[in-house]
Amino acid sequence: MKAIVLTGPTASGKTRIAEALVDNFPDLFEIISVDSVMVYKECNIGSGKPNQDELLRYPHALVDHLSLPKIFTAFDFLRESHSLIKKFHSQNKFPLFIGGSMMYINSLKNGLSNDTRANQALREELLTREQVDPGILHTELTSLNPEAAKKIATNDLVRLVRAIERATLPTTGEKLEGIASSKLIEIGLFPSDRSFLQKNIEQRQHQIISNGLLEECQEIFANSSLPKHHPIQKAVNYKQGFQVLSNEITQDELFEKSLIATRQLAKKQLTWMRSWESMEFFDLMDEKKIFQYIEKSLEI
Repeated sequence: MKAIVLTGPTASGKTRIAEALVDNFPDLFEIISVDSVMVYKECNIGSGKPNQDELLRYPHALVDHLSLPKIFTAFDFLRESHSLIKKFHSQNKFPLFIGGSMMYINSLKNGLSNDTRANQALREELLTREQVDPGILHTELTSLNPEAAKKIATNDLVRLVRAIERATLPTTGEKLEGIASSKLIEIGLFPSDRSFLQKNIEQRQHQIISNGLLEECQEIFANSSLPKHHPIQKAVNYKQGFQVLSNEITQDELFEKSLIATRQLAKKQLTWMRSWESMEFFDLMDEKKIFQYIEKSLEI
C-alpha cells in the first residue's frame, strides 16, 4: 500500500485540505503529523496546533507525542513513522503525512542513520562545563578532531556537542530506510499568488500573538527546565517569545520579529520543496485537483 505526504509553507492551508480529504473519504486515511513542534504537549499556541475539538474529530498521530524537555529527533520521527505505516496498512488505511518540517519529510524520503548513541548525561555535562568555562568545548573538540573544530564556531554549542559525541561515543550502526518513491505520493502546496500566502502568514501571526504566545512561553520557561540546546529554543515564535522573557527584545517587537522569522521559514520550506523532483505541485486553492490526483494515484 502507499502513503501520502501533503506539505507546503507555513499558513498554506495544509491542515484544512487534509481534514477535507478525511471528510471526503471516511475511514480511508489516518493523519500523521510532520511537525517538529506540535509533537510536544506544551507547544500549542506557537506551533499553530489544531485545537482539542479538531484533534478529537481528526486525530493526528505524533501530535502531543511527548513532553518537554525531552527531544524528538528526525530519527525518532522516521522510526515512529515506520511503525505507524505498518499499523495503518494493517487496518487497510492510507497514512496521510501532513506538515511542514522538511527535515522530517527528507528522512521519510531518503532514510537516516543514527550516527551516535545519544547520551543525555554527557550532553548536560558538556553544557555545564561550557557555562562555567566558555570556549572549553571548542578547545576539547580541537584536541579530539581538529578538522571538525575548524568548521564550527566557538559559540555553536549544538554542533560542538554533537561533534564531541561523535568523537567519543560508539556508533549504533542503526539505520532506517525511507519509503520507496513508488509507494510515496508527494503533494506540495505552492502559492501561485505570493501575496495571498503573505496575507495568510500575517493574519495567522496576529492570531498566535493574541491567543497568548508570550504566556505560553512563560509557562514553558517556568515549568519545563528547558536546556539551552533544546530545538524549541530556536523554533519560530518560541525563540522570539523567549527573547522577550530574557529582555533581548521588547514585547512590542514580538510581532514584527516573529513575523519576519515566519516569512523566512516559509521561504526555506519552498526551497526544500523545489528540490524534490518527485513532488507534484498544486496551488493553495486547488483542492478539487488535489483530490482527483490522490484518487487516481491510489486508484480509489
